[in-house]
Amino acid sequence: MTTPVQVGAVFYLSAETNAGSLCTAYIDYAGTDGTDPNLNSQQANEYGNVTWTWTVPDKAPLGTWPLTITCLYRGRTGVVDDNVQFQS
Repeated sequence: MTTPVQVGAVFYLSAETNAGSLCTAYIDYAGTDGTDPNLNSQQANEYGNVTWTWTVPDKAPLGTWPLTITCLYRGRTGVVDDNVQFQS
C-alpha cells in the first residue's frame, strides 16, 4: 500500500490471498464511511492477487485511520488490519 497519501491523490492497495477469494477493503476515517466504488469487492486473480486504486477525496480528514481488508474463500474468512495516513 502507499502511505502516507495526500488527499486528492491516488491510493494503491494490494493483497495476496487464495486464487478466487472475494476481498473487500474499508477505510474508517473519523467515523465516515470510506467506501468508494473503487474500494468495492474484488476477486483475487489466478495468482491470488487483488488490487484497488482509489482517489482519496479532498474532504477526507487528515490523520491516521484504520484500514481493513477482508477476504472470503470457501467459507473461510481472513482479515488484515492496518493503518493509512492522509496528509495535505
